[in-house]
Amino acid sequence: MQRWLTLALLVVPSAAAQQKRIVDTPSVTYVFAQPCNTVRPAALAYFQQEDFALIASDLCKDCVAGSTKHLHDAAGHRLLNNGKIIDTYTTYSRQYEKPSPVSWIAHTHLHTDAALSFMPEGSGCEMSLHFKFGWYGAELWLGIPIEGDYAGAYSNGKLEAAYLLTLQQQIKAREAPQSLSIH
Repeated sequence: MQRWLTLALLVVPSAAAQQKRIVDTPSVTYVFAQPCNTVRPAALAYFQQEDFALIASDLCKDCVAGSTKHLHDAAGHRLLNNGKIIDTYTTYSRQYEKPSPVSWIAHTHLHTDAALSFMPEGSGCEMSLHFKFGWYGAELWLGIPIEGDYAGAYSNGKLEAAYLLTLQQQIKAREAPQSLSIH
């Protein structure tokens, strides 16, 4: 009976604890040619469009924290396979997860915590982005859940790089001169 209770109980850290946890993780940084007063609103709009719930953070200067359960790859495709996300975009290794030939670990409730920070860099803007992934892993034995626990891992930086590249392209496209046609 206790194992079933373990499976049903999910401990969700407070928003402040989640923010602190992700601010201390490694980040991917990009320096935009545009000033922060151009980059910041474009970045916030982009991440809200990508289904990130964003809140101002008092843990770092000019920092925004957020989270999402809906991730997209560099091509804009929604990432739905939790195992593939964990294998491709985190530092976590699932190689030791198979406890026996008749059991496996199911990864559910994947969510991503994010931290964005903006700092003036010359006439441009340095933006840092980092993700921390969390999920609930349940051990299944012949398809029956026997125990589970919350787990998580740092990002390997691949997904942040893809998001920053897309953001850079969007900002450059906004600044491109509009062609005029004269008839």
